[in-house]
Amino acid sequence: LLLLSSVRQWGRRTLRRNAAPPIPWFALGLVCVAALNSVVTVPASLLKWAGSLSALAMATAMAANGLDADWSQIRKLGPAPLVLATTLWLYLMLVGAGVAHFLVGVLP
Repeated sequence: LLLLSSVRQWGRRTLRRNAAPPIPWFALGLVCVAALNSVVTVPASLLKWAGSLSALAMATAMAANGLDADWSQIRKLGPAPLVLATTLWLYLMLVGAGVAHFLVGVLP
C-alpha cells in the first residue's frame, strides 16, 4: 500500500517536474523494526524503554499540533469545529475504552 501510494504521488509530481519518488522513511523503519522484533528476542528492559520513548514522541507530536494551531482562525470559524472535535474525542475515548474492556474480558 505504501509503495502504491508512493508511486501514485510520484506520477503526479512527474507531470509537473522530474522528481524522485517520495520515500516514507518512517514506514520503512517501522517495517524493519517489526521484522527485527519477529526474528530477534528483544530484552524486556529495552522494550519498556522503547515504549516510554514512543509515548514521549507521541506526546511531543500532539503538543506540536496544538501549539501550531492558529487560535484566531479557529475562533473565526465559531464553536462548530470545537464541538465536533470534542464529540469525536469523546467518541474515540469511549469506543477505545469499550474495545479495551471487551478484549481484556475475552483474551486470557
